[in-house]
Amino acid sequence: MSDQTGWGTGSSRLLAAALAALLLAACGNQGDSTPPTTASVPEAEDDDGDSFGICRMLTAEQVTSVLPDHDGGSVTSAGGSLIEGIDSYQCSYSAVHGTDLGLLTVIVTVAPDDALFEQIKVSGFAFDDDDAVAVGDSAWKKDDSADDFEVVANKGRSVLRIGLMSTGARGKSEQMLALARAVAAKL
Repeated sequence: MSDQTGWGTGSSRLLAAALAALLLAACGNQGDSTPPTTASVPEAEDDDGDSFGICRMLTAEQVTSVLPDHDGGSVTSAGGSLIEGIDSYQCSYSAVHGTDLGLLTVIVTVAPDDALFEQIKVSGFAFDDDDAVAVGDSAWKKDDSADDFEVVANKGRSVLRIGLMSTGARGKSEQMLALARAVAAKL
């Protein structure tokens, strides 16, 4: 069932989660922490404090393949999380097309050891068997709404979530899987 904005209830939940992540990033621990070695970490730091490189994991052209006329992305989480020792990094891209807002989020959550990874590891329990996709070590897609598409993957001791909320997002599944594979290859 859709609300009057044209976003289905799944999109509303994803948007609420993205906004909550923005708020957590703004209020959370933004201290200097060294990312674990399970992901390739660029040496340089962007002006916005992106030492992990979350907003550099995809090129502008790659993002444009699912979200034309995007804003270039911004870091909405630069480490830390609700679980001590776990770091979460998020880049959010947005685009306005008429009265529609599109949002692409790339989230990488990193555990420094196997015990902590067990706390964040994604299993197929929450997904149907036919939702398994070939990304990273294990992955699933979620496309319950025509306007939402998400890929969740485990790679090493990292969990990748890449989600698109945009009109017709489900129709961009192949491009989203390609983006997920590109990010997973860098972890």
